[in-house]
Amino acid sequence: MLAEWGVDEHLLFAVLAHHGRPFATEERAGKEWQRVPSVGYDPMAISAEIGALIRVWFAAAFESDVETKMPTAPDFQHLLCGLVSLADWVGSTKNIFDFVPDLDGQYITTARDRARKALAYIGFDASSFRDQASGRTDFATLTKGMEPRPQQRLIGEFPLEEHLVILEAETGSGKTEAALWRFARQFEAGLVDSLYFALPTRAAAIQLHRRVNEIMGRLFDGGGPEAVLVVPGYLRA
Repeated sequence: MLAEWGVDEHLLFAVLAHHGRPFATEERAGKEWQRVPSVGYDPMAISAEIGALIRVWFAAAFESDVETKMPTAPDFQHLLCGLVSLADWVGSTKNIFDFVPDLDGQYITTARDRARKALAYIGFDASSFRDQASGRTDFATLTKGMEPRPQQRLIGEFPLEEHLVILEAETGSGKTEAALWRFARQFEAGLVDSLYFALPTRAAAIQLHRRVNEIMGRLFDGGGPEAVLVVPGYLRA
C-alpha cells in the first residue's frame, strides 16, 4: 500500500526512527514471528486482524480513486518523524491511554476522544488558552499599566498578518515587551499558537524567562501555559 501511495522509503525510515536513532534493517526481523503457545499469542494472526481494522479505521487512506504523492524533502521527513514522536509520547502515557489487552474494533472512537483531550491538556491544542487571553492583549494589561514606548508603538501599528517584522533597537528599549505584545495580539486573533525566544547566552535566557513568565501570567490571568526555559544542560518549567 505504501508503494501505491508513492511513499518514499525514507519516510518509512523516519517513522521507524521516531525513538531518536537512525533506522537500520535487520535480516532476522522477519524470521521471529512464531506463535507463543505458552501465552496463546500468534503475532501473524494478530497483525492480520490489526491490518484489517486499519482499513476500517482509516478508510480514506485506501480509496483507489485518490492520487496521493507524499512529499519527500528532508524537512518533511523531519516533520513526520517529530509528529510520530509526539504521537508515541502521548499514546504511551498510561494515565491517558491505559492498557487494553483485547483487540476492540470500536476502540478507535475511544482513542480519538482521549487524544483530543490529551492534546488540549498538554497545550498542543491552544484553543482553550485563546479563550482565556481574549480581551487581555492590550499593552497596559501585559505591562501592569505602562504606556508603549515609540519602538513598541511602532510594532503595535504593523498589520497582524505581516509574516516578518524586524525591530532593531538599543538594549533596554523594550524589544521583549514589543515582541510579546505582538504575539499576544496575533494569538488572540488565531494567527499563531506559540512563541519562542532564541538568545545568544545562558544568562540572557534565564533573565528573559522570568520576564516572559510574568507577562504570560497577566495575559492568561494566571491560568495559562508556563514558559519553558531550555538551555544546554538546564531545563526549567
